[in-house]
Amino acid sequence: MSEPYADEDQVEALKAWWKEYGVAIIVGVTFGALFIGGYRYWNYYTDMQNDQASEIYEQVISDISQGKLKSAEKSTKELVNGYSSSPYLALASLMLAKKYIDEKEYPKAKEYLNITIDQGNENDIIHVARLRLARILFFQENKADEALALISTIETNGFSSQYNELLGDIYMSTGKTGDAIKSYELALSSSSLSGDYKPVLQMKLDNAKSK
Repeated sequence: MSEPYADEDQVEALKAWWKEYGVAIIVGVTFGALFIGGYRYWNYYTDMQNDQASEIYEQVISDISQGKLKSAEKSTKELVNGYSSSPYLALASLMLAKKYIDEKEYPKAKEYLNITIDQGNENDIIHVARLRLARILFFQENKADEALALISTIETNGFSSQYNELLGDIYMSTGKTGDAIKSYELALSSSSLSGDYKPVLQMKLDNAKSK
């Protein structure tokens, strides 16, 4: 005769437990479902954004190859305005800047190199853009101080040879021969230096030592 009472006790205990924890369980399950749904939507949205940015980037490259620089600029600005977090923006800006360097349109090149530096996510791409911008400032605009400020206080990673060579060139132009010699020596000792380029750097080092 005790079993019905035991069942009733279990039911009452279950009711009490649900009264205390039921709302929390519902909230937790709802939150979990929303989180999973939001995560899936975010992945879908991110993939869609990357696909669209990729298409625009391909259009930029196509326009550059055909000499349609105004059209390439328009597409790159579309990346700036709508896809600023995409790695395709830095790539498109870098390619467009390179074309303007080839065309000797240095103000335009500087504009897109700055976009690459400001918006880039990959260190290698940013280093390439920074070096190209510093070379324009130094070799084309005779702005040695600005070029020096751009490249003298950063981590060079795998670009130490290029940075130190440019530093040497700048120091030589400003009469700081000792600093130039140190920079050229660092450039020559860098593991990132191409063997074919060593004679050029050695010539610059020898010239600095002869001053």
